[in-house]
Amino acid sequence: MTDFVNQHRVVNFSIAIILFILAFIIPAAIIYPLKPSFITLEAQEIGTTHWSLITGAVGILALASIFLVFAIMEKKVRKIVLIFAFGLLAFIGTYLSVKDYYYVTPNYFASNGPFSFETKIYEWDDFESVEEILVKKDGTTLVEIVVLHMKDGSQIEYKGGAMLSMSRTIISKVQDAGGRHMRTKPK
Repeated sequence: MTDFVNQHRVVNFSIAIILFILAFIIPAAIIYPLKPSFITLEAQEIGTTHWSLITGAVGILALASIFLVFAIMEKKVRKIVLIFAFGLLAFIGTYLSVKDYYYVTPNYFASNGPFSFETKIYEWDDFESVEEILVKKDGTTLVEIVVLHMKDGSQIEYKGGAMLSMSRTIISKVQDAGGRHMRTKPK
């Protein structure tokens, strides 16, 4: 007597496992490099928040879950509902990952923060100041957070990532437009 193995289930299960593993690589290796295609050619420096990698991983995990549902679910109605739910989550997670960016051009700073669908553009004279919050680690003083203070009272805070290298350009542009640069020392 021979055992019958449904090859469709094996293939779907294999794809699900591969996507589960790649969920931790794809956001940084594929989604992040694609961001410049959604951004103007004037962009000199581009960055993203850590949330971009997290939402991208959630999107890829949801995609992997779709293949897992194909592999293990028997009931057609439940299968369709779960596939739709995971498909929606995969789309939203991947879209939020792609749309999470900030960049510098010669004329403005643009930001589309995490969980946002709208890009906000700030001219250089919209900034009141740029504050670098310092931290002391192992006897070395480092910039931990960059806070952009606007003249309208709002502020944008970035921690780590590309913003740390990009902050030099932003500070220069803000100072050229009449803004200030501040450094908050560690306690």
